Amino acid sequence: MKTLFARSFAAFFVSLLLLVLIILAVFLFGMRRSIGDWNMYRRQSLQNIIVPSLNELARREGGLNPNSVERELSQFLNPNQYVYVFDAERRPVFLYHGGERRAIGDPEVVEELISPLEERGAMPAALFDGDIVIGFLAADTLGFMSDVANLRFLHSVMVTLLTAVILAGLVAFVPAYSISRGISNSVKKLADGLAAIGEGKRDIEFRRSGAALELALVAETAESLQTRLEYEEKLRRQWAQDISHDLRTPITAVRTQLEGMIEGVVEPTPTLFQAMFQELLQIELLVRDLRELSHIESPEMRLEERSIDSESFIGLLVHRSKAAHQRDDISYVTETQIKSFVGDEQLLLRAVDNVVQNAVAHVSHGGGIRLCIAKAEAPMATRIEVCNTGFISEQDLPHVFERLYRSADQPGRNASSGGSGLGLSITKAIIELHGGLISMVQEENDTIVRILLPSHQ
Repeated sequence: MKTLFARSFAAFFVSLLLLVLIILAVFLFGMRRSIGDWNMYRRQSLQNIIVPSLNELARREGGLNPNSVERELSQFLNPNQYVYVFDAERRPVFLYHGGERRAIGDPEVVEELISPLEERGAMPAALFDGDIVIGFLAADTLGFMSDVANLRFLHSVMVTLLTAVILAGLVAFVPAYSISRGISNSVKKLADGLAAIGEGKRDIEFRRSGAALELALVAETAESLQTRLEYEEKLRRQWAQDISHDLRTPITAVRTQLEGMIEGVVEPTPTLFQAMFQELLQIELLVRDLRELSHIESPEMRLEERSIDSESFIGLLVHRSKAAHQRDDISYVTETQIKSFVGDEQLLLRAVDNVVQNAVAHVSHGGGIRLCIAKAEAPMATRIEVCNTGFISEQDLPHVFERLYRSADQPGRNASSGGSGLGLSITKAIIELHGGLISMVQEENDTIVRILLPSHQ
């Protein structure tokens, strides 16, 4: 498996190599075009000089003869050219190639010089004096590379280009190495930090200053994860202690009373059995709520959403509360501003019923409970409020939805308290399963639990 450093450095190196190859290809293409243009220009220039001279010679002497042609053209010739002159019957008159005059009477020499022209399709062009053909001419340079000066120029350019490529590679190596090493080190530190978190450490610092934006986001996420894990572990330890305490208290009470009856110290009476039965019910309630909370929070939990009639929903909650508590000192006020809303009816009944039971338990004597279902502000769709007269301390407000939370005013929980301490935790889990929000606020003499539900998902 290649390291991140090797991969990133290889990516930089390959990118640089591709860039150099592209630049080199563009340069060579441009050089080839330039050489082609140079050859064309030199050919046209040569022909523009020779053609008028040959026309003038033919008019002056009445034709083209070898000696006159050589004498006329000698001032224009150089070793980097070829000039082939033929008379009107295509007989060779003057053959010049690469600085040498070739024999015009040798058919093999003529064939050797003419064959390359035929292959390139560059046969001698006719020379006209008016409408009369006076001869044929083939004239051109031997190519850019045949000139020594041009060869030296190309050699100098290629040496310079190669030197530039090498220097560019050396110059690019340093930042490529530094960037690759920096990325590799940053990722390694992140990986080491995450590994340390996995080993149970919770004091890992992730450096974000100077890091790339993506790595800084990863570091920020890792810190959030570490903080969340630390909080969850603290909560789990506290939860385990609370569960142990809440189970141990009724179990100890039942055990003590049974031991007392076995030893004959305590007389078994219906009242005693009733008390023991209530303790067992408290244990059963706690186990049941724990199981329900675990089920709601499981990934397999699915909602059965449908339209819920607001008046029927709120009426059923009030009916349940009155039947369960039968308190004449509590007044109920209901308000429905919308006809219906969407959600899992059974789960929402469970959630809001927990809030109502909590309100009944904490309502002031002679107070009341108000239930309201209304339209919420976007992006939420529905607002459900349960308000009771009473007071909750500011230090308890942030913790009321935590599992088995005990306020300073209610340090213990027993059978007489009537709850497992998980009701509001179950409510929060159900609301969050719907994608909603829940909060509790204290407004003057009223405690308000506000539930916000989104539109149909």
